[in-house]
Amino acid sequence: MIVMQDRSTYAGEVIDNDNETITMQLDSGATIVIPRDKIRSVKSGSDKLVHSNGKFHYTKGYFFSLSLGFNPFKGDAGNLQPTEHTELLIGWRFNKDLSVAVGVGAELSGTSVGGFGVETIFNSYFLYGRYYLADWRHRPYTYARLGYGSGPSQDFESGRHTGGLQAQFGAGFHFASRKKSKFNVSLAYHIQKTDGNQRFLDVFGNEVAIDYNLLIREAIFKLTYEFR
Repeated sequence: MIVMQDRSTYAGEVIDNDNETITMQLDSGATIVIPRDKIRSVKSGSDKLVHSNGKFHYTKGYFFSLSLGFNPFKGDAGNLQPTEHTELLIGWRFNKDLSVAVGVGAELSGTSVGGFGVETIFNSYFLYGRYYLADWRHRPYTYARLGYGSGPSQDFESGRHTGGLQAQFGAGFHFASRKKSKFNVSLAYHIQKTDGNQRFLDVFGNEVAIDYNLLIREAIFKLTYEFR
């Protein structure tokens, strides 16, 4: 990929170069000769999926990403704690379609049990896999992650809950750019197993205790910043 001084780009195969010019066969089949003094930079395309506007996706090598997520469909449920998800990935792209990673995260959520609000918090450790469905500039993909969400290390003032197995399945779009950093957005379905107990005060001021065994299930919208 050749980036010109005016920021325009050409993508193709370099078939000849000397001190003054570079000869390139474009992806369209045409051949052009470009003066070197008009060139801003030359980038290898061996690990990139380059698009006509010069934006690209990496197809090999490592990547890091940070995601922030929330439940866009949760309404007011008795002033429950809103859903908040964070996720950090360290991964490797095997090819333009398949990427895998290990990740850590944290999930804060509220749900209702018997009309009472139950709040949960987890630290998560998981394996992650992503598969791209097309080579478009905004690349669609599906992903899955599987791991364990550990509960808090000490009891809350109003109760406690345990950790459990968790899974997450989703789909999204990865946006091309001319830089090493890129953004993607996704919509996922998150599942977390837990059990615990919690104490409440009813409308008469009496203490009520409940035991619960939950399979937390909720939709998550995520915005991700990815480096390389």
